[in-house]
Amino acid sequence: CTTTKTITITNNSILPNANAGATTAIPCSSSSVALLGSSTSTDVVSYSWIGPVIISGNNTSTPTVGAAGVYTLTVTNTGTGCSATATVDVTQSNVTAAFTEDVSTGEAPLTVNFTDASTGATTYSWDFGNGSTSTSQNPNTIFDVEGTYTVVLIASSSLCSDTAAHIITVENGFTIEVPNVFTPNGD
Repeated sequence: CTTTKTITITNNSILPNANAGATTAIPCSSSSVALLGSSTSTDVVSYSWIGPVIISGNNTSTPTVGAAGVYTLTVTNTGTGCSATATVDVTQSNVTAAFTEDVSTGEAPLTVNFTDASTGATTYSWDFGNGSTSTSQNPNTIFDVEGTYTVVLIASSSLCSDTAAHIITVENGFTIEVPNVFTPNGD
């Protein structure tokens, strides 16, 4: 005697969705940032992160990381073992102050135009050393008195800032030249 029974086996290999979040930056006022990973899977999933420096939470959707670099999120369906990955780029917020001037030496009154060359900055604070200041990105000023002036730029973005300084030398525009030889008839 024999008997037969048919069993239907389904393939449940739908990959879970993995989203590592948007590119983010570690603020200059902090040494870490939280990542925002997620999955839209309705099944039970587990999270696993790898990357340069994971401070805590590497098995959660929102770990805390402490260095710039690429971080990889792996989302695994705990029932099927199927997994998907996604990456996110983490940068470090920095501001570097820099500027140029069109002239650095000349006679009074000397008009100097400054050009910002900073990176990562959104606000600017200039002190020209002559009693004038500015918050423009590319200002100018006039140095009316002979002397040496230190021009200082503080470039900032949120809590980040950096400082750059240049020297401007202003010479007296009035010079008297006394000849050591002259003749009565000008020859």
